[in-house]
Amino acid sequence: MGRRHEPGGMETTRQSTKESGNKGCLCIPSYVQRRGEQEPPEPEGEPQQTALDKWQDRWKATEAAEERQWTRRLIRDVRAWTGRRFGEVDFHITQALTGHGCFAQYLHRLGLLDDAGFWFCEHLNDDPNHTFFECNTWYNKRRELNMLIGEEVIAENLVSNMINSKDKWNAISNYIHYVLTKKENEDRRRKGLPV
Repeated sequence: MGRRHEPGGMETTRQSTKESGNKGCLCIPSYVQRRGEQEPPEPEGEPQQTALDKWQDRWKATEAAEERQWTRRLIRDVRAWTGRRFGEVDFHITQALTGHGCFAQYLHRLGLLDDAGFWFCEHLNDDPNHTFFECNTWYNKRRELNMLIGEEVIAENLVSNMINSKDKWNAISNYIHYVLTKKENEDRRRKGLPV
């Protein structure tokens, strides 16, 4: 059994098939296990769904938490997200899903930049929504992505498209990697570091 952190700050415990008695993995939010409440035993085959339902309820109940609003906007249903059968969540995907990383808004909030302005255009607030879905700097790449996906990719359909198929996951992942690599290189250039 191992712990991992899902985008949005949810710590989960992964149990193997052998431990959980179910097919696949069981991702249980740690708060479910730590809270110490005794609950009646679940009928055979339902513990994973019950845990995911509880996680989803908690996910919805914390909508006011500002730091999680972006992630919640992208991942509306934790059951669909955790139930996907493909798609590696790596460094750049995590940054895109959490809004942490090389977004001036985030770096400004941490006191690492003087302002939240975007480095590639005149936009005053470099947040993930502007970076991925609005900025004209990435217009051609975004247009290519939209053609591959078959619709305009926006925050509200990003994750649903990603978990729809491996091809869509890969197309969106490639776009995210392209954009964030360009931003990281610009950050290095601005700091006088080798690119």
